[in-house]
Amino acid sequence: MDIHFFGNLAAMLLISEAFAVLVVLLIALIYAIRGLRWLRVNIRRPLLMAQEKTTQTAAVSRRAAEAIARPVIGGVAASAGVRSAVRKGAALLSRRLE
Repeated sequence: MDIHFFGNLAAMLLISEAFAVLVVLLIALIYAIRGLRWLRVNIRRPLLMAQEKTTQTAAVSRRAAEAIARPVIGGVAASAGVRSAVRKGAALLSRRLE
């Protein structure tokens, strides 16, 4: 037997292995598509209810965050205004003293 025979045999083996892997992957793809269709039909209502609850939760958490942050932001702004007024007053007094 010469080298060409073993080369041809190896090529046939690789082709048959590739074909077997392709068949297995196609079967897995078919069952995955079937499973997704089943999920789409049977899980739609619970998913819609979960989406509604998460939307409500997001709205409530946004309102709560705004309610908590509003006084803090107002206080910071007021203190910044007071600091600015003090600085302006000090600048005016220093100009008058000069």
